[in-house]
Amino acid sequence: MSVYIGARDLSGVPLGTHQFIVLHFSEPQFPIHTSGMVYHTKYLGDGHYGVVIGAQNRGSLVVEIAEKGDLLATREYFGAANTSIFKPDFSSQLRLVDYGTVPDAEAKRRVMQLATNFRLNQAIHQFPILLWGWGTTVIVLFSH
Repeated sequence: MSVYIGARDLSGVPLGTHQFIVLHFSEPQFPIHTSGMVYHTKYLGDGHYGVVIGAQNRGSLVVEIAEKGDLLATREYFGAANTSIFKPDFSSQLRLVDYGTVPDAEAKRRVMQLATNFRLNQAIHQFPILLWGWGTTVIVLFSH
């Protein structure tokens, strides 16, 4: 049970990367409710489950849970999606986030709360597309 920051190739674009966050669990969880948002765990492969959170370019940044590309990229990493040298894939890379002495459950709760806050504020303010990744921004905000 941990938090990962992920990066994958952009969907349909040859250059650049997209960042997302994975809240990892060793078993399925009941839906997690946070300020009107519901987080569902998805099967990621080989006994891994998780919540995949990303901000997608929909004219402005919009937080989405289990967006198709992010979920497939995560499944590639954890082994639920097959890759082949003959077929394009997302070249997924995930890195464990070290939160020091913060308990795992609290780290996940904070990340979900930051994503929820972003989504609630997005309804009021149209956030521009960031050059610095959204996932990195959430992780940095978490540590302050």
